[in-house]
Amino acid sequence: MGKEVTTIRLEAPASKAVVLDQMKPYMPTKGLLQSTIETVAKHHTTSKRKFQKLCDNVAQYYEENNNIYTKQSIIENLRKINSNIENFVTENNIPKENVYFIQPQVPFTRKSFELITKMYQDLYNISDDKIKVVKDILDLNSYPPNSVFVVLDDVVGSGHSMIDVGQYEIYAKVLGKDKHIIFAPITASLNGIKHIQKTIKAENRNGCDTVICPKENIINYRSRRNRLL
Repeated sequence: MGKEVTTIRLEAPASKAVVLDQMKPYMPTKGLLQSTIETVAKHHTTSKRKFQKLCDNVAQYYEENNNIYTKQSIIENLRKINSNIENFVTENNIPKENVYFIQPQVPFTRKSFELITKMYQDLYNISDDKIKVVKDILDLNSYPPNSVFVVLDDVVGSGHSMIDVGQYEIYAKVLGKDKHIIFAPITASLNGIKHIQKTIKAENRNGCDTVICPKENIINYRSRRNRLL
């Protein structure tokens, strides 16, 4: 058929080496990594000693933080997120039948949202009618009062793509205060979390919407950068 097929052996142990061997993702060559690290170190140092120290620190950082998520680790994180969702629902007296999950309508932005939502759906037997694709969040005003809409994704970097779901920044101010949105990434940068929180506040949605992420998966890249330098 002319198509390349990747086979994942589920019986294999979910170690980093096994996942890399089965998936065979694109990986930079050793030479490219070395030249990139040296370029970064050269830009930030003025002496040979500091240059070598920073090269060593960056190489060690890369080795220690080159994380690969397995299906099991994603499931464990989804369980943590689900616990936070249940707490939010209980605290806000939201009927369980009023819990929905939303994804963006634009096709090229939906892949990771769809994947994580599908995993969550299978894990908790969520019916298809609870999964909604929305063009803009104004559509949510037609749902029952005191409803909550969860946006699941794997990673938040800057936070912009998650806020773009349903054009939140444009329409959040006119979304009914009896509607709630939970932004729920599996892992996130601290800056991305802060951007989402800042946007919620700017849209006058504090107390209505929130962002949840397992605390151990929130990464402060600025702090790590300072330690490297």
